[in-house]
Amino acid sequence: MTGKDVLTLLLCTFGYDRNIRINVERLGYDEPCYDVHAENAEGDVYEQCDSEGLMFHIYEIIAHMTEYNCYINRPSEKTRYIDLQKLHFENNWWGVPPKYVLDEKQREKIVVSKDERERQIKEDTERMKPFNEWCEKHNPCNSCTEKVPLTSLSPGWHHDCEICYNGSCPKMRHYFDVEYQEEIKKYRKD
Repeated sequence: MTGKDVLTLLLCTFGYDRNIRINVERLGYDEPCYDVHAENAEGDVYEQCDSEGLMFHIYEIIAHMTEYNCYINRPSEKTRYIDLQKLHFENNWWGVPPKYVLDEKQREKIVVSKDERERQIKEDTERMKPFNEWCEKHNPCNSCTEKVPLTSLSPGWHHDCEICYNGSCPKMRHYFDVEYQEEIKKYRKD
């Protein structure tokens, strides 16, 4: 695996998987200089040119992606650390073999597929919003006065009702078997 491959995998891990261009030049003592350009889905651009070699550029990417200029306790202390709360990894690449991530055509197919999936999820979420509001409004548990205190789980689950949890509530059964099924038909895409 080349240095370019390592940097490409690292950039994709942080979500900078678009328009990746990495040029390598050998300088002075044959040390590689990496000129890197990559973009993420929001259009943010990572650009860096380092003459310090591969290990330094790996550090530069991680520092940029994690806002590495965080200090322990006070800025006067020179101990730096990676703030784990600010890490953002793009997990849709985790299950993809490196050979596909490194192949520009395959990576582009995956990016297009991911963008289409996210567009479809957003569209479906908007389309189903009225149905979800209907469910909230018509759920019989919201106004039920016959609840049996829940003993088997922590509070908050299944409307704090044992018969809802067991699925033995006749109001809930009617709601799911009849009303819910009739309403969902309006929103299905067949």
